[in-house]
Amino acid sequence: MTVGDGLRQQGDGAGAVAVYRESLAAYSALAADHPADDGWRIRMAERDLDIGDIEAEQGDLSDALQVYRDGHVIRREVAATAPKDPDRQRSLAISARRIGSILLRQGDLSAALEAFRESYAVRRAILAQDPGNSDRQVDLALIESDIGGVLEWQGELAGALASYGDALAIRRGLPADNEADRRKDLRASLRAVANMLYATGKPRDALPLFDEAVSLGPDDAALFAERGRARLYAGLALLAVDDLAAATKLDPANAYDRIWLHISRSRAQRDDRDELVEGAAKLDRNAWPWPVVAMFLGDQAREATKAAAAAAEVEKERREHSREANFYTGVEALDTGDTDAARASLEAAAANCPHDFDEYRAVPFELLRLLAVGTGPEALALRPPH
Repeated sequence: MTVGDGLRQQGDGAGAVAVYRESLAAYSALAADHPADDGWRIRMAERDLDIGDIEAEQGDLSDALQVYRDGHVIRREVAATAPKDPDRQRSLAISARRIGSILLRQGDLSAALEAFRESYAVRRAILAQDPGNSDRQVDLALIESDIGGVLEWQGELAGALASYGDALAIRRGLPADNEADRRKDLRASLRAVANMLYATGKPRDALPLFDEAVSLGPDDAALFAERGRARLYAGLALLAVDDLAAATKLDPANAYDRIWLHISRSRAQRDDRDELVEGAAKLDRNAWPWPVVAMFLGDQAREATKAAAAAAEVEKERREHSREANFYTGVEALDTGDTDAARASLEAAAANCPHDFDEYRAVPFELLRLLAVGTGPEALALRPPH
C-alpha cells in the first residue's frame, strides 16, 4: 500500500491527492527519460485514475473529468502498441467508463453514451479473445447496463430494452462463483428489463421477470412497488394491492407507495379511506409528496396540490414536484369523473416528466383509461391496456 492509498483509506482525500500528484510528477519525469518504456506511462495513467476517483467522490467533476481524460490519452496510446494485451485493453475500457460516468453526472448524455460505447467496443473485443472468460463477461454486462441507463434517460426505450436484455442474457449464463454478487446483478438486470417492458406498454410481459426478481430480493420494497404498478396496468388490480401493501409494510414511511396502494385499491373497487388515514399517520406531513396524500384523503383540492408543488424552494425540486403533481391530480380527476381536468393534467405530465419517473411510465396507461371513460365505470377501473 502506498502512502497515498493509506491517506485515502483514512478519509484524507486532499492529502492523498497531493501525494498522488507528487508521484505522478515523478513518473512523468521518468517517462520522459525512458520514452521506450511504457511502464512509467502506465503508472502515470494509474495515478490519474486514483486522482480522478477522489475528485469524483468529492464532487469536483470538472477536475475529475480532466484528469480521467489525461490518463485516457495515455491508456489509448499504450493500448495501441499492444492490441492483443487484455490488461492494457481493459485499462482503456475502465478509463472510458470513468469518463462516461462523470459526463453522465454532468448531464451530458450524448457524450456519456459515446464514452460508454467506446468502453463497450473494447470490452467486446477482449471477450472475443476468450469467450468463456466469466470476468470479461461480467465487464461486458456492466457496460451494457450503463448504455441502457443512458438510453432510458434519453427516452430511447427500445434501445434501452435491447441493452438491458443483452446484459440479462450474459448474467443468466454466468457461473455461480460468487453467488451473492451474481444474484444481485441478475436481479438488477431482471428489474431493468421488466421496467422497460412496462414502460413500453407491455406490463403483462414484464410480470414474469418481476416475479423472478422478487424471488431474488424478497425484502426489496421498491421491487414490490414496481411489480404492483405493472400488475395494476395489466388489469390485475387485486394483485397490485397485494404488492403495494407488501411494499408499504417493508417501507412504512414511503409516501409514494402509500399513494399507489390507494390508487390500486380504488381500481379494485375498494374503499380504503380508513386504511389511507392509518397509513398517512406514518408519513411526514412537512415533506413532498404529502400534498398529494392530502388530496387523496380529500383534505386538499387539486389546485392546492399543484400550488404546493410549485412552492418548493429549490428549482429542481419545484420542477420535479410540479411534474408529479400533474400526474396525480390527473389521476384524481379521472377517478372522480372530471375528464377535462384529467386530460389537461395527464398531458402536461406526459410532456414534462423525466423518462425514468414512475409517473411518466404510468401516463400512457392513464390516458388509455381516459379513452375508456365512455365504456362504463367497471371497464374504467379494471380494463387492461391494449
